[in-house]
Amino acid sequence: MHAHALTWEARAVWRSVRRAVTEPGAERDTAVQSLKTAGAALLAWALAGWWWDAPMALMAPWTALFLVQSTVYRSLLSALRQFAMVVFGTLLAAAAGVLTDNAMAAMALALPLTVLLGNYPRFGAQGLYAPTAALFVLAYGSYSGYDIAHRFLETLLGAVIGIGVNALVFPPVHSRRVHHPRVRLPLQSAELLH
Repeated sequence: MHAHALTWEARAVWRSVRRAVTEPGAERDTAVQSLKTAGAALLAWALAGWWWDAPMALMAPWTALFLVQSTVYRSLLSALRQFAMVVFGTLLAAAAGVLTDNAMAAMALALPLTVLLGNYPRFGAQGLYAPTAALFVLAYGSYSGYDIAHRFLETLLGAVIGIGVNALVFPPVHSRRVHHPRVRLPLQSAELLH
């Protein structure tokens, strides 16, 4: 049974890959979005890490990676939320670091607040960026004004690249989205029943 399940899964993956290459549909849309996401992160790293030689170059590709969304509107909304969370987490961690002058004590102050804020439903998946940004600040001990300014600039650079790539490179088209599931549902149901 285990070998049969692996064979079935391998065939399902092969069918998805074949459909992505041969016909428009959900598989092709997913492949395009995935390649756009990787391209946005690579471009952000090239600009921030290689060309600009930024001290926290990781922030740019990290931001770009998560901003290639299923629609340009979602990319913009996610960028606003993500930037707000990075600002909050960074500033709170920097204040805790200056106040305590001890990474462990600063984490004990900053993390409960940033995690609580990050779990606020209005911030959605971007809420995670508040405690993550706080951890970056405190783990690297980088909470001078210069470091904070760079972190914000690098986050903005990644946001601009992520949104730009999503909007300009094969922009997401959703008029097809209703047609694909309607056509695919009987086929997938038959495969599942088989």
